[in-house]
Amino acid sequence: MKTFEYKDPTVENGKYIVFEIGDCEFVNPIEYYRDAYIQKQIRMYWAISPGLKKEFEKKKLEMSDPEIQRLFEKRALSDWEEFFSEKSTTEIKPNYLGLLESEKKSDQEKLLKGQTISTYELFAFIIYSYKEFGLTFSQYTFRHTQKGVDPTDLTDFTHIKEDGTVATSRETELSDGQLKQAIEHRVVMVAKFIGDNENWHCFFTNYKSLKGKEKAYKGGQPHFHYISSKWGLTKEQAIEQLSKRKYKLPTMPHLDYEK
Repeated sequence: MKTFEYKDPTVENGKYIVFEIGDCEFVNPIEYYRDAYIQKQIRMYWAISPGLKKEFEKKKLEMSDPEIQRLFEKRALSDWEEFFSEKSTTEIKPNYLGLLESEKKSDQEKLLKGQTISTYELFAFIIYSYKEFGLTFSQYTFRHTQKGVDPTDLTDFTHIKEDGTVATSRETELSDGQLKQAIEHRVVMVAKFIGDNENWHCFFTNYKSLKGKEKAYKGGQPHFHYISSKWGLTKEQAIEQLSKRKYKLPTMPHLDYEK
């Protein structure tokens, strides 16, 4: 988990805290998500710590930073246990469970025809696959900047607010309009793999799809794609294609995304 903090010049004392969970390969998904969640919670608690310290002072309580850190760690662990208990038991449709024992591409295509998936159903499926079948988890993220834009001109962090104003982590020669275009036309692919190099399942999507801007599919319906080792590709071949700006893969099921 990487954490970045940037000042917001458009708001007095404003700042952004950005979390990047990072990619992984063949990991225990429970540990992967737990560690990231706890780190995020601790960082958020420290972000509001000035207010907490004032409350402590009012109550004439004195706590050192190490003591506060231990308090935050304990609270973050409790938060995770509550989150995991709720989200890991999200109902998983029988069609998805059937994927784990299916042996043919045609069977998987039938199982997924017309299916939808949500963030937490996918999370629960990843956890279930590990707990019940021992299937490890891998995640790969591939980023492509807008064509014609020098990556060095882009900032580490750019946020387009609801009112259209732009906040960045540093000054840049690009105008607000150019920064907006760079964000709109970038390609960010996220692929989640379950299993090993021989037997694997992959759910992937990209930011443009999740924002409803891939109009070719149902007028912009957010969605995931599914592909597996039953498609006759090696995992390496699938990753190689997904890493490209425009991938070339066989026809795959679309899974309408529900938040």
